Amino acid sequence: MIRRATAQDVPTLSDLYARFYSEDAIDVSHDSIRKNLGAMVLDERAAIWIAEDDKDIIGFASASLTLGVEFGWASEIEDLFVLPEHRGKGLAKRLLLTA
Repeated sequence: MIRRATAQDVPTLSDLYARFYSEDAIDVSHDSIRKNLGAMVLDERAAIWIAEDDKDIIGFASASLTLGVEFGWASEIEDLFVLPEHRGKGLAKRLLLTA
């Protein structure tokens, strides 16, 4: 199932984001991740979509709206991650299409 993340998802999402950043050797503190995720799920100009397997979050995609002079409103996919053991099943594609 794919659904929009809520504030209640932030603790689990912050752990997944830490794994995501770790895969790319990006050093971001857990406190920063939690703080920014908390703000992002409450901001109507942004969304994080999560993929669930039963009750566990197994992937996510984040997107936000930006306003520019040249094109006006645009959406940018910022992050995409699926746990390694759930890859190859089309979840990333479904997350991107939803975002």
